[in-house]
Amino acid sequence: MPSKPQLFYMVASRTTPIIGLKSSQELNLVKLILNIEAKIQTDQSTNTPKGYEDVFEGIGMLSGDCEIHQKENATPTVHLARKVPIAMRDKIKNELVHLEELGIIESHCSY
Repeated sequence: MPSKPQLFYMVASRTTPIIGLKSSQELNLVKLILNIEAKIQTDQSTNTPKGYEDVFEGIGMLSGDCEIHQKENATPTVHLARKVPIAMRDKIKNELVHLEELGIIESHCSY
């Protein structure tokens, strides 16, 4: 490794010693990276487990009804929904309408 003369200042102070960026680069202590390349994988089929490709296509639905079993002494509780920020309300409403049109969700009934 080649040597390079560096100019350092000595100070009578109780501070942390610092080597500047220029000196750090000249001593090969740091390397400045001016660009970053991101590799984006657009083909998601490579992540699908072999033999299960049909499971991960489309929206998907389970056939039949689902039964939920609970203990006889279970106490029902109600949790209030969190408020949606005003700035996001239109976007969320549009997405809910879209999911309802696709048949993924259904609008709740009003009693």
